[in-house]
Amino acid sequence: MFTNTAIGFHTFTKFSMKSGSENRDLLDDFKDYHKKNCCFIIKKIPKTNTAFSIEYKADIRSRGVSWKIMFVTTPTGYKYCGVETTINPQLLLGTNDLIAISNESHVDRTAIAYNELAKEISPNLPLFEDYAINRTDPCINFDISEMYIGCSAKNVMLLLKRGDILPNCKEYTEYDFEVSHRKKSYEHSFYLVSDSFNINLYWKYEQLKEELPFRIADIERTKHLIRFEVQQKYNKIYHAKSKIKGMNNYDTTKHLLSNAETSFTAESYFEQVVKTGDYYTLKKAISLVEAIPFRRHRHNRVIETLKLVSKHKSIARAREQLRTSENATLTVEQFNWSLQDLSEMGINPVTIPRRWKIKHIPNLLKEFKRLRALGY
Repeated sequence: MFTNTAIGFHTFTKFSMKSGSENRDLLDDFKDYHKKNCCFIIKKIPKTNTAFSIEYKADIRSRGVSWKIMFVTTPTGYKYCGVETTINPQLLLGTNDLIAISNESHVDRTAIAYNELAKEISPNLPLFEDYAINRTDPCINFDISEMYIGCSAKNVMLLLKRGDILPNCKEYTEYDFEVSHRKKSYEHSFYLVSDSFNINLYWKYEQLKEELPFRIADIERTKHLIRFEVQQKYNKIYHAKSKIKGMNNYDTTKHLLSNAETSFTAESYFEQVVKTGDYYTLKKAISLVEAIPFRRHRHNRVIETLKLVSKHKSIARAREQLRTSENATLTVEQFNWSLQDLSEMGINPVTIPRRWKIKHIPNLLKEFKRLRALGY
């Protein structure tokens, strides 16, 4: 049976409109609660570029809950006040587990625990059912050792980072002041950002080592753990809620955090970014393509796509080279056709480096589904 491998959600965020006076009363209550509980941290957040705002953030990290008290004037002059809360059910329910993710069975218990905490802090703090949900983080935990992948998590992460960048997304980079003096992506993650959602595909082991180095036991448990997370922002959630009108805040939250919704979201984005096929060496992938009874021009197109992805070490970089090169061997449209062909063949366009001396690595999502169907 799986211990760490699972599909569900990590955190979610909810928002409630308040008047300015209600927000000021709530801020006073937060300050009073801080005097009684030093673990309750309050800090003023710097102004953002998109709004003239005053925001205060408060959190109890050990309980997995944070709040933002917001006084906002938008660039168009519209003013509003409100409180936003982000909840990690695993921590709020007392498991203190940094690996486990939640599912629909946790929502009702999370609501009860949240309301108990809110009443303890302030009578002005909205209850769970008073908030409208405005962000969800569906995710999948893949424990490489539990799934018998036959390859290290570090190497699997190298293959995953060579996946696709979706339309309207860009890979997040930071400037490296110490070594390369240029913008670089994270070494152990593949982080895509857009206006309506982010994709974070990362090796949990490296994240915990950096952020919580004192949690030694938890760090050891994540040596083989890769997480794929979809961070759905307000625009994406607003669109999803427009399809289910008539539900109250509580039922809408339960619907968007249901197993069906979180699984569909996480799986569909995984297939778009990572693709659906298994990994092979370039030589083996070409032989598999040649064994399919296609016409010669189709064989050539698909094989050229495999070679381009191998050469540029990324689906996205190979496509960008075709888009900008004057001597491109394929059009972008032909490249995309080949990606679809490879998906139907069960072959990932990303290939295994020959020096690894590994011939085959299964697709993580496909293998997860196969093992789950067998009762793991």
